[in-house]
Amino acid sequence: MKKPIFLLVIIVLNLYSYTYGQNSSDKEQNSSKEQGWEFTLAPYIMIPWVSGDIIINGNDENINSTPGDLLKSFELGGMLYFEAANPKWSVSADFIFAKVGNDFTLPLTQRKGKIEATTNFAGIYGMYRVVDWFEIGLGGRFNIVDSSLKVEPGQILPAIDDNASDTWFDPLITYRFTVPIANEKWYAGLRGDIGGFGVGSDFAWMVFPAGGYRFSHLFELSLGFRAMGLDFKNDDRSHEVKLNFYGPQIGFLFHF
Repeated sequence: MKKPIFLLVIIVLNLYSYTYGQNSSDKEQNSSKEQGWEFTLAPYIMIPWVSGDIIINGNDENINSTPGDLLKSFELGGMLYFEAANPKWSVSADFIFAKVGNDFTLPLTQRKGKIEATTNFAGIYGMYRVVDWFEIGLGGRFNIVDSSLKVEPGQILPAIDDNASDTWFDPLITYRFTVPIANEKWYAGLRGDIGGFGVGSDFAWMVFPAGGYRFSHLFELSLGFRAMGLDFKNDDRSHEVKLNFYGPQIGFLFHF
């Protein structure tokens, strides 16, 4: 059974287009230290592979999906990144909303069912530039995940109608490396974070190498490859989410 619910966390889970705005603004900041703050707005898209498990009231559903599987189940979603940066400091926010659903048939009993999930993720981050090529900071992400699993009754087995909803916060340590490139229109870098620490998720992580080209002062295109994961369980373990996902990502950046 394919598990579209994880598109959420992927498009979920997300979270995390941090590399975008600051990398491209570094060149202009180096040439004009007095330019002050630059603002970046970036809608983005990720095409993920997903593996992991989701458990609702003891019903464990394994996830092992390709981009094609997830796109078929996609119902609604949106991803948006914002950053304000000057030569020393940056503040950023990442917002993700996704709703997915998928019909399935259990292989042994041939019972039909449906799995759905709605997720909202909001991340806020602050970073300080230690040297020209390295930044480090703190942040956190609020996660809201609503999951439902429905399976029709069989000749002997009863129907399944399970729902779970959880909200949690993951503190994060975040960092960013910027690769120096002579041509000011090109950039490359690496963004990552680690967190959870048992406050929300038991463990959460992300690694995101990316590069891009700035066509003008206003517009920039970014390409990268994101890998991330999280391991969350609520207090009574009635809702557990264990995900790893990875795939290419494209961002459309607008600078102001």
